[in-house]
Amino acid sequence: MQRSLVEKPDSLSIRIRPGGFSLYIYGENGHIISQRSLSTDLLQASTASILDRQPEVIRPYKKTAIVCETNFFTLIPDLFTEPGSYRSLLQMHYPTVDDSQGIFYEKLPKSVLIYALPRVFIQNIQARLPEAGFYSHLLIWLKKAAEQPGDQLITYIREKRIDCMIFSKKSLQFYNSFDYETREDIVYHCLHLIDQFQLDTATLRLQLIGDEERVRPDQLLSAYLPQVIF
Repeated sequence: MQRSLVEKPDSLSIRIRPGGFSLYIYGENGHIISQRSLSTDLLQASTASILDRQPEVIRPYKKTAIVCETNFFTLIPDLFTEPGSYRSLLQMHYPTVDDSQGIFYEKLPKSVLIYALPRVFIQNIQARLPEAGFYSHLLIWLKKAAEQPGDQLITYIREKRIDCMIFSKKSLQFYNSFDYETREDIVYHCLHLIDQFQLDTATLRLQLIGDEERVRPDQLLSAYLPQVIF
């Protein structure tokens, strides 16, 4: 439900995905005051000027977060402590990551999340929102999972691709990305991971995240796993 903007806006989150973006304004207590989505692809260099016309963007905030879906990310053990090596480590997984990509990282319990975003995109955003921070679409979910006990399977649904992470006792056990065409494909990957890692479905918490509503398999998974907490 939309709330009035007179409720003291505190922070702005711009969530960017291929083909569109969403504007979220949060109040001082962390609740969502307003939410709006547009179908413009901000990852295209010629489209950034649309932000100049959005009333949510031009007001002041204590914090502005740019949360961006990216194909270029990896998680490494926190044994690697030198940020200067993070580009090379990411290139081991994605050789196409070159100097046209800016490298970011976030330290997590026992691991480091490394991700890349296009430099032109970064520059276009910084020209309008110089104080904004740039974050991976997975960061908040990784942080939340690391605080929760028990087994968790987190599946972030993107366009034609899912990112799967398994946590046990607040520790990351596995992550990988898989292509999919239908919701049945997503169900297959979830069931396969549950079987592969021998996760106890009586206590497992399974989270489905993402805006691809047309392929969300919540009901189908519930039919296969009636005892799992969603």
